[in-house]
Amino acid sequence: MNSLPSKPLKRAKPGGLNALTRRYPFLLFGLPFVLTIVGGSFALSSFTQTRYDLKDSKVRQVSQEEELNMSKSRKKVDLREEYFRLRAQEDELDEWENKRISRLPGQAQWGDMAPPPTQKQLQEQARRS
Repeated sequence: MNSLPSKPLKRAKPGGLNALTRRYPFLLFGLPFVLTIVGGSFALSSFTQTRYDLKDSKVRQVSQEEELNMSKSRKKVDLREEYFRLRAQEDELDEWENKRISRLPGQAQWGDMAPPPTQKQLQEQARRS
């Protein structure tokens, strides 16, 4: 009932692909890698060029007439007005007031580590008061 053959396996010949790989490892590993990287770069360059062409088509040049119309409708900026407007915003931020909010019924005080009250406990406290 021996399913394996009794003959030993044949050894590979010293020549062939194995010998070439040992002698010139760059041919089997390095050269395909370098060719893949260089070829991929050339292949992706067309996609990259398409991307930039599409971006350029979205941006258009403004004609002189459009430029004149835009400059007429622009609001002139006064540095003093901007300064005082920003100062007023800062003053509004400084005028806040801290307001205390009352605790929920049954809520623990600061130092206590009591668990939060259950729904049943809250209902009982509401009935008492």
